[in-house]
Amino acid sequence: MRYLAIIIIVLGMASCTQPTISAELSHMRKSQAISAIMQNMDLLHYDDSRSEIDRDRLKWSYAKDFYSEVSGLIKNLKHEPPAQTTKDYTSIIKLLQANMRQLKKIIDLEQNTMLLPTLKMTQNTCTQCHILFEVP
Repeated sequence: MRYLAIIIIVLGMASCTQPTISAELSHMRKSQAISAIMQNMDLLHYDDSRSEIDRDRLKWSYAKDFYSEVSGLIKNLKHEPPAQTTKDYTSIIKLLQANMRQLKKIIDLEQNTMLLPTLKMTQNTCTQCHILFEVP
């Protein structure tokens, strides 16, 4: 009976805890979401079924989603850095933060001519990090 009570307590405690998502899995999910946003934005150029106004509205919506996802990713990367954090890693995080500050201004002011170059610059920074740290 005593063992049964212990088992019930342990099972009850286990059911109350939330499973934690590893930093790698979280990064992978964010990266996939960011890639999907960029693909959707790229496809807008070829979508003749929508009006220009609708495409423009969607473009800014995707830009805001991109900003949100990358900002969340930066928080995760700063909160759970790799065990062997290097100067390169720190530099890339700082570069991503600068990219996000610039993107935020562009979104707030709806600076159309600066949007795509800034998104591409951020995407290149992500690619550089993935290559440097062999992240899929």
